[in-house]
Amino acid sequence: MEFLLDEFSILKGTLGVQLYGEHFSCTPSVAAEMGCDFTTLAVFLAYEKARRGHDPQEGLLTRFRYIGDPTYDMALHLLSEDPPWPWENHPLDLNLQAVVLDEMHDCGWAIFTVLRQLLERNPQAAFMGVGDRDQVIHGKHGADAYFMGPDLDREIGPVDRFPLTMTHRFGDSLAQPLASFSRKAYQSTNATKTLVSLRPAADSKDNVGLITELMARYKGETSAGASDFAVLLRHPGASVGIEHGLILSATSYQTVGFKTFLHRPEIAFVRILLSIALDHETYFMPESLLEAKRALWQFLGANLPPPSTLEETRKVIESADESNFKRFIFPALMRETDQQMAAPILAAMEIAETNDPKKIDEFIKTLRFATMAQAVFVSQHEVEEAMYSLVSLAEVAKLYPSMDAMLSALNDIDRNQRKSAGKPHALTLSTIEDAKGLEFRCVVIPECNAQSFDGPHQDERNLFYVASTRARDHLLMTYKTGQESSYLKHFM
Repeated sequence: MEFLLDEFSILKGTLGVQLYGEHFSCTPSVAAEMGCDFTTLAVFLAYEKARRGHDPQEGLLTRFRYIGDPTYDMALHLLSEDPPWPWENHPLDLNLQAVVLDEMHDCGWAIFTVLRQLLERNPQAAFMGVGDRDQVIHGKHGADAYFMGPDLDREIGPVDRFPLTMTHRFGDSLAQPLASFSRKAYQSTNATKTLVSLRPAADSKDNVGLITELMARYKGETSAGASDFAVLLRHPGASVGIEHGLILSATSYQTVGFKTFLHRPEIAFVRILLSIALDHETYFMPESLLEAKRALWQFLGANLPPPSTLEETRKVIESADESNFKRFIFPALMRETDQQMAAPILAAMEIAETNDPKKIDEFIKTLRFATMAQAVFVSQHEVEEAMYSLVSLAEVAKLYPSMDAMLSALNDIDRNQRKSAGKPHALTLSTIEDAKGLEFRCVVIPECNAQSFDGPHQDERNLFYVASTRARDHLLMTYKTGQESSYLKHFM
């Protein structure tokens, strides 16, 4: 549900359905042309039909709103031939003298529809927009680089453009390489020298070492709150190894934009499969057991129970204790599962029975998890991130003498994490998108490698630009030797 609501914000921000025109129809081909998943588009239309219904007596009735809905609803009203206000009392007739739009790089078609109407209804108003073209990230709420380019003139008339040349956040030592990277003039008014460090890191263990080293360097000078230190991730799946290392080093952290690794369904699924295969003796936390049972039921396939017994099956699965689930419920589910899906699971569990942590890669490959995930997750992006998590888990497993030892450690970590939930954190682990608009004293961007963070595509460059401009005092970027991103040449 959370993923779908986030995807809806893109459809709302871009006014994708409305701008498609009168020939719009909900088909896979139209969804592909809109750059949208067909399932997401179909559910969005059903969601909007339920949210914005028509009452025969009251007319348009908005039943509920979510993030982005107010702007979207206003834009639809402004585009409507029959808006819900009298013609002589337009809500945007405000006799304004000026309109200033900050963070204009976040402007999408819904926001712009309101802005254009605001300027048309207040012709005496001067307009100024402030934005940075290199901070346009298309994936968030429908932001469109169109409004930061020359095409804006055709929408609102001739526009005078002034270069964005100063920053007050960081020093010139960071501003200059960013100017080279973004190919624009850039200088700093901040006299403080911002340190920029590039350090090799072969794996998550190295990354954690560099993160804790950086925190220790500044800890004596600050209260070490979560606003001081941030690790910004290109892929949330990469957090598994980093989180594991931070926990072992007793470094508290919070995640923003993604679930902590033990709460992810793909990790819960693998944990319970390994636990069953090894007849592991230490028990899951009650909350984790419920998550694991649900994940296993989910990934086994929607064909398990017929609709008439769905609720009964759910109750049996969720009420079973760990011992009964492993001994009776799991074998029963496997008997009901399609053999094309059951065979890889059983083959993977045979590999797990060796208790060799070096075979975790083979276990994941044999499991054919990507095929199962295709039927569970809404988007291909989610499937890829789940696979990224499992690859990172395999890296963690190799730190232990056996799979059994890893499971015991994960159960202990899970127990301690749930007990400490709600306590203050020293570090923030965040996606780059969710750090947009924020700043931190020290920022770490791990794995700046050509494989995961490179290329000429403007969206990719903008993600890197946004991440690197969050730092005030220190920016640390790590890379694998010989695999570093071409972006880093500007900082050498």
